[in-house]
Amino acid sequence: MNVRESGRATLRARFYGPNNRTGTRIRVTRFDNPAGALDPNRITVTWDHGLSPQENYVRAFREYLARAGWDGNWVSSMLSDGAIGVYVGAGDPVG
Repeated sequence: MNVRESGRATLRARFYGPNNRTGTRIRVTRFDNPAGALDPNRITVTWDHGLSPQENYVRAFREYLARAGWDGNWVSSMLSDGAIGVYVGAGDPVG
């Protein structure tokens, strides 16, 4: 479903620390998917240590939006284990 048609979308970005196989990263997925549905646009973005935490989350949201082909106004908020992005209308993407 097109975000403009539905009038809403919520993205969840979660922080994952490094382990023996992978480095620090952020995974972005659509939070309001129907129960049991996998998000076909889900992405994992490598953490950029040259950016602030908020800048890393915004970068991850932008990469997700580009992959999904969505535009519009997005707002984001930091959480203890990540961030939330919410679609609020037409215009420029989250920033």
